[in-house]
Amino acid sequence: MALKNNKGFSLIELMIVVAIIGILAMIAMPSYQEYVARTYVTEGLSVATSVQSSMIDHYISNGSFVYKHASGGSNGTSNINDTYGIAPPESFAHNAITRVATGTWWNPMGITIEYSKDKLGLSNRLPANQVPKIMLVPSPTNVESDIYLQSTGANWKGGSITWQCYYMFMPRIIAPANCQEAAKDFSTCSGTNRC
Repeated sequence: MALKNNKGFSLIELMIVVAIIGILAMIAMPSYQEYVARTYVTEGLSVATSVQSSMIDHYISNGSFVYKHASGGSNGTSNINDTYGIAPPESFAHNAITRVATGTWWNPMGITIEYSKDKLGLSNRLPANQVPKIMLVPSPTNVESDIYLQSTGANWKGGSITWQCYYMFMPRIIAPANCQEAAKDFSTCSGTNRC
Protein backbone atom coordinates (compact mmCIF):
# COMPACT_ATOMS: atom_id res chain seq x y z
CA MET A 1 0.00 0.00 0.00
CA ALA A 2 1.52 3.28 -1.11
CA LEU A 3 1.64 6.25 1.27
CA LYS A 4 0.16 9.56 0.18
CA ASN A 5 2.73 12.28 -0.30
CA ASN A 6 1.30 15.30 1.61
CA LYS A 7 3.01 18.45 0.41
CA GLY A 8 2.79 21.67 2.50
CA PHE A 9 3.23 25.26 1.43
CA SER A 10 6.59 26.17 -0.02
CA LEU A 11 8.66 28.95 1.52
CA ILE A 12 7.85 31.26 -1.40
CA GLU A 13 4.11 30.70 -0.98
CA LEU A 14 4.33 31.47 2.73
CA MET A 15 6.32 34.65 2.04
CA ILE A 16 3.72 35.79 -0.49
CA VAL A 17 0.90 35.23 2.03
CA VAL A 18 2.81 37.14 4.74
CA ALA A 19 3.51 40.00 2.29
CA ILE A 20 -0.19 40.23 1.35
CA ILE A 21 -1.23 40.30 5.03
CA GLY A 22 1.37 43.03 5.69
CA ILE A 23 0.08 45.18 2.83
CA LEU A 24 -3.53 44.80 3.99
CA ALA A 25 -2.49 45.75 7.53
CA MET A 26 -0.68 48.86 6.26
CA ILE A 27 -3.81 49.94 4.40
CA ALA A 28 -6.21 49.19 7.27
CA MET A 29 -4.17 50.69 10.15
CA PRO A 30 -4.59 54.41 9.29
CA SER A 31 -8.33 53.91 8.78
CA TYR A 32 -8.58 52.19 12.16
CA GLN A 33 -6.59 54.98 13.87
CA GLU A 34 -8.88 57.61 12.31
CA TYR A 35 -11.92 55.66 13.51
CA VAL A 36 -10.56 55.52 17.07
CA ALA A 37 -9.71 59.25 17.02
CA ARG A 38 -13.21 60.13 15.75
CA THR A 39 -14.69 58.04 18.56
CA TYR A 40 -12.64 59.95 21.15
CA VAL A 41 -13.67 63.32 19.68
CA THR A 42 -17.34 62.32 19.68
CA GLU A 43 -17.05 61.23 23.32
CA GLY A 44 -15.99 64.79 24.16
CA LEU A 45 -19.20 66.14 22.64
CA SER A 46 -21.22 63.67 24.71
CA VAL A 47 -19.46 64.79 27.89
CA ALA A 48 -20.14 68.44 27.00
CA THR A 49 -23.93 67.92 26.89
CA SER A 50 -24.13 68.03 30.70
CA VAL A 51 -22.09 71.25 30.69
CA GLN A 52 -24.41 72.76 28.07
CA SER A 53 -27.42 71.84 30.21
CA SER A 54 -25.91 73.51 33.28
CA MET A 55 -25.21 76.68 31.31
CA ILE A 56 -28.76 76.82 29.94
CA ASP A 57 -30.23 76.12 33.41
CA HIS A 58 -28.16 79.00 34.77
CA TYR A 59 -29.44 81.29 32.06
CA ILE A 60 -33.06 80.33 32.68
CA SER A 61 -32.63 80.94 36.43
CA ASN A 62 -30.55 84.12 36.25
CA GLY A 63 -31.36 85.71 32.90
CA SER A 64 -27.76 85.79 31.70
CA PHE A 65 -24.74 83.66 31.03
CA VAL A 66 -21.74 83.91 33.35
CA TYR A 67 -18.84 86.23 32.57
CA LYS A 68 -16.94 86.18 35.85
CA HIS A 69 -15.81 83.73 38.50
CA ALA A 70 -17.94 83.26 41.59
CA SER A 71 -15.03 84.83 43.50
CA GLY A 72 -15.43 87.99 41.39
CA GLY A 73 -12.23 87.57 39.39
CA SER A 74 -12.41 88.39 35.73
CA ASN A 75 -12.84 85.73 33.06
CA GLY A 76 -9.44 86.21 31.43
CA THR A 77 -7.87 83.03 30.13
CA SER A 78 -9.38 80.85 32.85
CA ASN A 79 -12.53 78.80 33.01
CA ILE A 80 -15.64 79.68 35.00
CA ASN A 81 -16.91 76.16 35.65
CA ASP A 82 -17.15 76.99 39.36
CA THR A 83 -19.69 79.77 38.81
CA TYR A 84 -21.89 77.48 36.75
CA GLY A 85 -21.66 74.83 39.47
CA ILE A 86 -19.77 72.55 37.09
CA ALA A 87 -16.85 70.35 38.15
CA PRO A 88 -13.31 71.67 37.46
CA PRO A 89 -12.09 71.28 33.84
CA GLU A 90 -9.58 68.52 34.58
CA SER A 91 -12.21 66.38 36.33
CA PHE A 92 -13.68 65.59 32.90
CA ALA A 93 -10.45 63.87 31.83
CA HIS A 94 -11.21 60.47 30.32
CA ASN A 95 -9.69 58.55 27.42
CA ALA A 96 -8.49 61.32 25.07
CA ILE A 97 -10.34 64.17 26.83
CA THR A 98 -7.97 66.24 28.99
CA ARG A 99 -10.34 69.03 30.13
CA VAL A 100 -13.72 70.66 29.52
CA ALA A 101 -13.81 74.36 30.40
CA THR A 102 -16.45 77.09 30.19
CA GLY A 103 -15.91 80.80 29.78
CA THR A 104 -12.57 80.52 28.06
CA TRP A 105 -10.76 83.65 26.87
CA TRP A 106 -11.82 83.34 23.23
CA ASN A 107 -15.51 83.49 24.13
CA PRO A 108 -16.96 84.12 27.59
CA MET A 109 -19.97 81.92 26.88
CA GLY A 110 -18.20 79.10 25.06
CA ILE A 111 -17.25 75.57 26.04
CA THR A 112 -13.83 74.22 25.12
CA ILE A 113 -13.14 70.47 25.00
CA GLU A 114 -9.41 69.75 24.89
CA TYR A 115 -7.94 66.44 23.77
CA SER A 116 -4.66 64.59 24.19
CA LYS A 117 -2.45 64.86 21.10
CA ASP A 118 -1.05 61.41 21.80
CA LYS A 119 -4.44 59.70 22.03
CA LEU A 120 -5.59 61.33 18.78
CA GLY A 121 -2.35 60.34 17.04
CA LEU A 122 -1.32 63.97 16.48
CA SER A 123 1.75 64.27 18.74
CA ASN A 124 4.16 64.32 15.78
CA ARG A 125 1.99 66.70 13.74
CA LEU A 126 1.39 69.57 16.18
CA PRO A 127 3.77 71.97 17.95
CA ALA A 128 3.87 71.90 21.75
CA ASN A 129 1.62 74.97 22.15
CA GLN A 130 -1.21 73.63 19.97
CA VAL A 131 -3.86 71.54 21.67
CA PRO A 132 -6.57 69.76 19.62
CA LYS A 133 -9.95 71.06 20.68
CA ILE A 134 -13.63 71.43 19.95
CA MET A 135 -15.34 74.69 20.84
CA LEU A 136 -19.10 75.03 21.35
CA VAL A 137 -20.64 78.50 21.23
CA PRO A 138 -24.27 79.18 22.22
CA SER A 139 -26.17 81.24 19.68
CA PRO A 140 -29.43 82.54 21.15
CA THR A 141 -32.06 84.11 18.93
CA ASN A 142 -33.61 87.49 19.77
CA VAL A 143 -30.42 88.97 21.18
CA GLU A 144 -30.33 92.71 21.81
CA SER A 145 -26.67 93.05 20.83
CA ASP A 146 -23.92 90.96 19.30
CA ILE A 147 -23.15 88.40 22.02
CA TYR A 148 -19.91 87.35 20.37
CA LEU A 149 -18.43 90.81 20.93
CA GLN A 150 -19.81 91.48 24.39
CA SER A 151 -17.50 91.06 27.37
CA THR A 152 -20.10 91.93 29.99
CA GLY A 153 -23.18 90.26 28.56
CA ALA A 154 -26.06 90.85 26.23
CA ASN A 155 -29.75 90.99 26.87
CA TRP A 156 -31.40 87.85 25.52
CA LYS A 157 -35.08 88.47 24.86
CA GLY A 158 -36.01 84.80 24.86
CA GLY A 159 -36.09 82.38 21.97
CA SER A 160 -34.15 79.24 21.22
CA ILE A 161 -30.46 78.47 21.66
CA THR A 162 -28.44 76.59 19.09
CA TRP A 163 -24.83 75.58 19.59
CA GLN A 164 -22.26 76.33 16.92
CA CYS A 165 -19.36 73.89 16.77
CA TYR A 166 -15.78 74.70 15.78
CA TYR A 167 -12.67 72.53 15.71
CA MET A 168 -9.05 73.54 15.94
CA PHE A 169 -5.68 71.83 15.59
CA MET A 170 -7.11 68.55 14.34
CA PRO A 171 -7.59 67.17 10.83
CA ARG A 172 -11.02 67.53 9.26
CA ILE A 173 -11.29 63.74 8.93
CA ILE A 174 -11.64 63.28 12.71
CA ALA A 175 -13.65 66.44 13.47
CA PRO A 176 -17.44 66.11 13.90
CA ALA A 177 -19.39 66.51 10.68
CA ASN A 178 -21.37 69.49 12.01
CA CYS A 179 -18.24 71.41 13.09
CA GLN A 180 -16.41 73.98 11.02
CA GLU A 181 -12.77 74.94 11.32
CA ALA A 182 -12.18 77.94 13.57
CA ALA A 183 -11.11 80.91 11.48
CA LYS A 184 -9.24 82.85 14.18
CA ASP A 185 -5.51 83.49 14.15
CA PHE A 186 -3.95 81.63 17.08
CA SER A 187 -0.34 82.00 15.93
CA THR A 188 0.60 83.79 19.16
CA CYS A 189 -0.31 80.87 21.41
CA SER A 190 2.32 79.87 23.96
CA GLY A 191 2.59 77.77 27.09
CA THR A 192 1.02 80.48 29.26
CA ASN A 193 -1.50 81.59 26.64
CA ARG A 194 -3.58 78.46 26.16
CA CYS A 195 -5.01 77.98 22.71
